[in-house]
Amino acid sequence: MRKFIFNICLFCGCFILAFIVLEMYFKYSTPSEDRYAWQYDELFSPKVNADIVIIGTSKSMRAINPKKLEDDNVSVFNFSLNGSNPQFLYNWYNKYFKKYYPKPKLILCEVSWLMFNENWMWRKIEQDSRYLPSKEYFLELFNSKDKSTLFFNRYYIFNRTIGEGGIIDSTYHGYTPLPYKREVIKPFSDSITFNSNKQRNYFNLLLESFKEDSIDVIFVMLPEKIDRDFLEYKYIKENIDYLDNKLDDYQFLNYHQEFIADTLFSNWGHLNINGANIISKKIFKDINARTHYKAYIP
Repeated sequence: MRKFIFNICLFCGCFILAFIVLEMYFKYSTPSEDRYAWQYDELFSPKVNADIVIIGTSKSMRAINPKKLEDDNVSVFNFSLNGSNPQFLYNWYNKYFKKYYPKPKLILCEVSWLMFNENWMWRKIEQDSRYLPSKEYFLELFNSKDKSTLFFNRYYIFNRTIGEGGIIDSTYHGYTPLPYKREVIKPFSDSITFNSNKQRNYFNLLLESFKEDSIDVIFVMLPEKIDRDFLEYKYIKENIDYLDNKLDDYQFLNYHQEFIADTLFSNWGHLNINGANIISKKIFKDINARTHYKAYIP
């Protein structure tokens, strides 16, 4: 019996040691240019302590350059993440941002019709388990309904996916632009059907959270190239109209039809570095024109 227990302990010890060695190998052989890690590092261990924070999807992560919104007295950080939907933003804001980050003077929240399509906007807290502090990871492990995603995304031995792509050398405070491409940008005209109700409910909850926390918010819709004549444009229009009505009492900067030039887009839904520079300067100007916010951006 003792020999059996000894062998079991020896096997477990060897397994754990092998797991640790392989995990360290995969971790340190994975490229370090992980923009997700940089964003979560700022979230959990603030260094910028931004006066203005940007949240949203890959659209704003690629398009809104904090450097264009800053001056000597105002710092800005872009926390936008690929695939973010209202459910993810609501959980991210309430579970982590409020708990770990100093309360900003202003949130710049990017919105789009696409954020309500959870089939395409796939991000969940569990997928980012690698970046969570141990305490938060074990809380999620205890409470999450998707424990397998939470566990396997925690370790490099199972998942070496990182936040890469774009012009990494131009990354600044969470912003990573896309390169300019000399090509014709095809407008979006794919077949789409989706139910917006679940994500609209979470968007309402997110608005309530901002209100409860007395957070000033400006909402931004970024440019896209969309064929407005294709049959299922109605799904897009329904959600754009919903946002127009829902945000009627808020500051809402709607740039959806702002650009048409191919030279400003990387694809139909994302601006390239040229478009990002132009829209970031315009956002700065338009926020600055609103007297209530001049204290944030002198």
